[in-house]
Amino acid sequence: EPSSKGRVSERFIALQRSLECSSEKKETLVGTDEVVVAELRSGDYFGETALVFNIDRTCSVRTGDKSVFLSVHKTDFVNFLKICPIEESLKEVIKARMVAKLFTLGIPFLGGIPGGMMSALTKSLVIEEIPKDATVFKQGDSGDKFYIVVHGGVKVETVKKGSTEHGGSDQSCLEIGTLGPGQYFGEMALVSGHGLRSATVSSTEKSILLSIENESFKQIIGSNNEIAAEFELRVMKDSAKLEHVLAHSQGISSFREFLEKEHAGENLDFFVAVKNFCVDADGAIGTRLSKEKSKYIFITFCADYADRQINLPSRMREELDIKINGEEDLRPDLFDAALDEIFELMDKDKFPRYKNSEEFKDFLVRLGVFATEGDDL
Repeated sequence: EPSSKGRVSERFIALQRSLECSSEKKETLVGTDEVVVAELRSGDYFGETALVFNIDRTCSVRTGDKSVFLSVHKTDFVNFLKICPIEESLKEVIKARMVAKLFTLGIPFLGGIPGGMMSALTKSLVIEEIPKDATVFKQGDSGDKFYIVVHGGVKVETVKKGSTEHGGSDQSCLEIGTLGPGQYFGEMALVSGHGLRSATVSSTEKSILLSIENESFKQIIGSNNEIAAEFELRVMKDSAKLEHVLAHSQGISSFREFLEKEHAGENLDFFVAVKNFCVDADGAIGTRLSKEKSKYIFITFCADYADRQINLPSRMREELDIKINGEEDLRPDLFDAALDEIFELMDKDKFPRYKNSEEFKDFLVRLGVFATEGDDL
């Protein structure tokens, strides 16, 4: 056993033959057993992370066969980095290994992200070294970054404002909890943009974090609406919003299944039909075909005699009728007002009940957000 998790790091090791690297799984994520995060072969190396960042070993390493190692002592390694400027390129390799390890541990943040996007995401991540008792961000700060704990730990605290018995103001600090390797925080900065931090996060020991800025994340993930929606659903879980569900194909199917039981499927079908009409209209499918599609939507969902009539104000129906049957070309935003009306209706009436339904729980399970057993929304 060349090295064990938690031991002081003194050597950087290359090897011949094979070995296995394993790490403890966080109990809050996937239990307490060890999991294999890498299998290394001849010519591979390990131990560089602990030496570069001067931290304890983050994995246990065991030989799979009789093996021969070449090792470099910490002092020699540090001196070598002073002479040969490879530290930055070495950190890029370390960063890729960190992400691979977190992916193996089943971090929900990384689930569902395709390989191509994962590569771009890894390049945009930044390794941050945080000393003990340092503040990562304060409650009320602008949220522009997301963080994953790779090594060490942080505590999360909120400031509660109150009043004294003499009428003055009083503040108390409440510790919400602690986070360790494999856990993450600040994710709402990626979902809601530059909102204000709702808590203060500070390190409990020397820590290594991976961070990514909001804008970088959006450039990588935001180009694919379904992947972006899936990420938001994984992060927000039962706090997800209707727009996240409707941006995901499986979410639409799940919500439709629920609405059909509520005898309200026409609202979602109208929503989908209008979205398709907008795509077609933007793509310049032709005036005649656009007219036909708009008339079909109006006759099916909006007209007074519609078989699957949705609940729209009478004035809105009349305006749609005039535009669709008029001489002017139709615009992609023809149904926007009606779409907003129906979306708000679904959001206020049906969606809260949907989030308490078995259909929503099953949808999250299919995304891998919750285990199929033992989870309670």
